[in-house]
Amino acid sequence: MFIKNRAVTGFTVGFINATTGAPVTTGVPVGYVTLDGGTQTALSGAFTHEGNGQWSVNLTSAEMNGTIVGLTFVLATAINVQYTIKTSVLDPDEVNAPGSVQTTGISASTNFTANRDELITSSLRICYAIASGETPTGAEINDGAQALNLMLKSWMADGQHLFTRRRVSLLLEKNKSKYTLSTTGDYACYTENLNSTAMRLAAVATATTLEVTTTTGMTTGDYIAVVMDDGNLHKTTIASVTDSDTVVITTGLTYATAIAKTVHWFTNKIDRPQRLMQAFTRDSNNLDTIVTVVSQQEYWALSKKNNDGRVNQVYYDPQISAGYLYVWPESDTVTSRVEMIIQKPFDDLDVSTNNVEFPVEWLNAIKFNLAFYQAFEYGVSGAHLDRLEKRAMQERAAVLTYDRENTSVFFQPDFR
Repeated sequence: MFIKNRAVTGFTVGFINATTGAPVTTGVPVGYVTLDGGTQTALSGAFTHEGNGQWSVNLTSAEMNGTIVGLTFVLATAINVQYTIKTSVLDPDEVNAPGSVQTTGISASTNFTANRDELITSSLRICYAIASGETPTGAEINDGAQALNLMLKSWMADGQHLFTRRRVSLLLEKNKSKYTLSTTGDYACYTENLNSTAMRLAAVATATTLEVTTTTGMTTGDYIAVVMDDGNLHKTTIASVTDSDTVVITTGLTYATAIAKTVHWFTNKIDRPQRLMQAFTRDSNNLDTIVTVVSQQEYWALSKKNNDGRVNQVYYDPQISAGYLYVWPESDTVTSRVEMIIQKPFDDLDVSTNNVEFPVEWLNAIKFNLAFYQAFEYGVSGAHLDRLEKRAMQERAAVLTYDRENTSVFFQPDFR
C-alpha cells in the first residue's frame, strides 16, 4: 500500500540485460516519474545496487504526491522497467490500529463556540421572528440578551455543574471565625491565581518597602499578605514594583517580619460562591487535612466559637451580596489556609462578543431553550410551540445527564 504524498524508502527495481537476460549489476540507473498524467520529471534520489541485479532508490513525498504515479527506470544495456502505482490517502493499518486518529481532511481544531448575539440570532430564527440571513434589530438583541441572562442565571439552581466547580484558597487569620467571600471580602482567590514568595531581607514595623525573593508576576494594585513575626498576617495592596526583588506596599507593616517569612499575592478576589462542595486545610508543608462541611444548625450548636486550633469544620452561608464562611475552631496560625471546592456563578453576558461560560456541548441546549423562552414574546403558539418545548427539554436533559462525574457513588451513615 502506497500513501499519497508520503515518501517511500528503498523502492526496488530489477534490471535484466537486453541481450543476454543476465542481471545487470553495474552502471548508473536513471528514474523518471509522472503524476496523474502530467509532465515526466527525473527522480532526485540516487540508486544503490542491493545485489543480483536488484537496485533501490528513495522516492520523496513530492514524487509520490499523485493519485496515479507512473515510474520509469532506465539503465544502459538493460530493458527499461515501468511501474504504475495507485496511491491511497489512508493507510488501513494505521486507521485500524488501537489509538489511531484520522488526520486527513479534518480541521484539527476544537475551539468552536458561539457568542451572545450569535445565540440570540439563531434562537430568533427558530422562533420565526427573523428569516435566514436577516439581522435582528437593536431592540431584539437587547430583549434577547435580557432573556438569555435570566435563563442562564436560573440554571444555576440546577446544582453541581462540573464546569462551574473551582478551587479556592482562603488565607486564614488568627482569632477570626467568620470570613467574607466576595470581590470586596477577605483574602480568598482562585487557587491557580495565588502566588507566593519569601522575604529576602528582614523588614521593621511600618516598613513599606519589602525585599523579597522574586516579584515576577506582581503588578500594581494586587492584593498582598505578609506573615509577620508576631504570628499575624499583614494584608494590604501593592503600590508599585521597584525591581525583580523589591516591592512597595500601600500600608506599612504593623509588626516586623524576618527573613524567609512567607509573602502571598493575587490579583482578584472571588465572587460570592453559589455553594461550598468540600474543604480541607493545607499547612506550610503542603500537608492537607480534610475539613467537615456542616449545616447552619450543626455550626451554631458547636461549643465555644473562639477556641483556637486547626480548623476542622466549616459552615457556608450564601447571602445575596456576599457569602460568609464560618470556621471552627479559629485558626491558631496564619501559615495554613483553607482550600475549598466551590460552585461559582455564571458570568454575565454584557456585550455582543461575550461567550457563554458553558462547554460547547451545551450550545444547542442554550439555543433551543432561549428560543422557547422568547417564543411567548413573539407570539409562537400551537404545534410549533409544542415542538419547540419538546426539543428544548430534550436538549437540556441530554447535557444535564452528561454533566456528571464518571465515578462510583457510595452511601454510608453519618455518625456525627
